[in-house]
Formats: sequence, structure tokens, C-alpha cells
Amino acid sequence: MIVFNDRYSRDIFASTYGSMLRIEAEKDGYKFEEMVKRELLDSSHELLLMTDSNETNEANISGYFAWTWYLLDDEGRRKNEGRPYMNGAWMNHGTIAKPDWSSHS
Repeated sequence: MIVFNDRYSRDIFASTYGSMLRIEAEKDGYKFEEMVKRELLDSSHELLLMTDSNETNEANISGYFAWTWYLLDDEGRRKNEGRPYMNGAWMNHGTIAKPDWSSHS
């Protein structure tokens, strides 16, 4: 499950995701879409996603999203008193026109 730190991060994520779907449509290999789908389909944790205006271009596309994983119990509540399980980031090591996304933790 993906949740957003703030409205700005949500809006920039939506712009970036839409752009990457179009740009990476014919790309072979690892895509931004795959990272997103992996998180959407995993119900064992919550992914808190955030970005910053320093990482966002004029077209509202970001090349960096910081994330925090929270493990969830069977009821969908955060385990471990809400302490994060892992921190990391999705980073575009390429350009907007030729993206090269990876996940780092």
C-alpha cells in the first residue's frame, strides 16, 4: 500500500507516474511502473512516499522519491509502535527522456 507524506508528494507522484508510463512504454528492462506495482500489491507493509520541490522539474516530474516502510499486522495497523522497518529512495539515474530508475535502501 502506498500513502503520501503530503499532498505535494501525491501530486508530483501522479505526474511522474503518468509521464513514466508514456516514456517507458517501449523500454526493455526495469521500469518505474514495476516499482510502483510491487508496492501496490504488497499488503504486508505501508510505503510512505515523499518528494521535494528541489527534485522536481518545471513539468512536475521528480527524479527522486524517498520512502519509508512500515510493517502492518493482519488488521492493517502499523506494527512496532509505528517505527519504520526500512528507509530508502526511488532514484532516476538517467534523464526524464531516458529514465533509469532503481530502488535503494
